[in-house]
This record gives sequence, structure tokens and C-alpha cells, in this order.
Amino acid sequence: MQGIDWEVSKSFSEHKNQLVSVYNSFIHKVQNEYSIFTSKLFFLLNYLDRETTIDINEKQFYSKMINCELNSYSMVLLMYHAVYKEKSIPEWIKLLKKYNILEKMNEGYLVNKEYDLEIWNKNYAHQ
Repeated sequence: MQGIDWEVSKSFSEHKNQLVSVYNSFIHKVQNEYSIFTSKLFFLLNYLDRETTIDINEKQFYSKMINCELNSYSMVLLMYHAVYKEKSIPEWIKLLKKYNILEKMNEGYLVNKEYDLEIWNKNYAHQ
């Protein structure tokens, strides 16, 4: 993602179109592995969220364990997957936010930090 020459003055719409194009091109190459990764992660977070025998402190402990397994590049991809994927699942965004899965993400890896964080924080704050 860092090798792309992005113009900061691009409109959000142009930025989103370019990002979706690059994201889809990248994901197309690793679709099998990435689908397995996101499916397992969603399953784990969903299980953690719905499990009634685990208290909130344990849930936070387990979510931190999950978070430790992710590097910043993975976190950036997860954010882009949640925000820019055409058929994004609101439950997915809710779980990523609720369990702070992107908390340790290096925002310097975002293509356009201003636009990307704005859409994440503003439009998904209610999740």
C-alpha cells in the first residue's frame, strides 16, 4: 500500500474509488487465505461476544490475545475490509470496535489517514 502515489487533495469519492480498486486487486490475489483469516476472526469475536459464561473482564482478556496476533498491516486490511467492502456487515464493524481489535493499528500505514479515519470514526461511531 505504501508504494502508491496518492494525491492528498483528491476528493473523498475519488479516494474511495481508488482504494476500493487497489483493495480488490490485492485481495483477489490472496482471497483464499484472507477469507479463511477473516472468517475465523469473525467467528472468534462473535463467539466471544455471545458467550454468556464469560464475564466482561475475561472477554477483554481474550480480545487482547486476539489483538496481539495481528500486525498493523492486518489491522489496516481489516479496517478497509469493514469500511470499503461493498457488502460490509454491520456486525463485523461492531465487533471490531467493541473489542478494540484495531486499537494498536499504526495509522501511518493508512493510504489517506485523514479520509480513512474520518469514515471509520464518524460513520461507524454508532456501531
